[in-house]
Amino acid sequence: MVGAVRAEEAPDEGPDYDPELWIEVPLFFPFAGWPDAAAWAHDIAEEAALRPDEREELAERARLLAASDWPATRRFWYFPVQGGFEAIVHVIDVDEVIPPEQVMELLRADDARVTDPVIEAIDGVPGAWRSAYIVSEGDQDQRAAMGVVRAVRMRGEGTTLVELIDADLAAIGVALPDFDALVGDLQFIGGGVVGGRD
Repeated sequence: MVGAVRAEEAPDEGPDYDPELWIEVPLFFPFAGWPDAAAWAHDIAEEAALRPDEREELAERARLLAASDWPATRRFWYFPVQGGFEAIVHVIDVDEVIPPEQVMELLRADDARVTDPVIEAIDGVPGAWRSAYIVSEGDQDQRAAMGVVRAVRMRGEGTTLVELIDADLAAIGVALPDFDALVGDLQFIGGGVVGGRD
């Protein structure tokens, strides 16, 4: 299994994503000097929170993210502005090149609750496509909508899957350029995923 890149293993040129927009969430501990999720969350909150009274709540959100068992090769917290839109992005690297017809299946959602996905190539990112759709949950009286953005990037060494799910549909639309940039920036790690649900 492979988790997030350890700091000492990162390329000399720095991270393969924009650290002004994304916080990489460790999938295992100890990680890069942090013994556990609580220590990591504390330091993230100290660095990111603008006011001392915000730090405790922010640290708890960060700790819960680090404790998530959602399967991923890497996980990112979209955090461009404190107090603004936040979202979680899960990344999975697959050690095989998926045939084009299966890529389209990954980008579509075969579910009656899902709107027809909008599928398009990501400009400037070779071999990458993105789909966006809405999932409706609940009955007609208490219906809730979740936005899903899913990207697939094909490379010689394998396939990268990237997914963002959030209820703030308008904010997802605003964040799309940053999402696309992340898909283009990430290096392929491969090797599998950490986590999983029964």
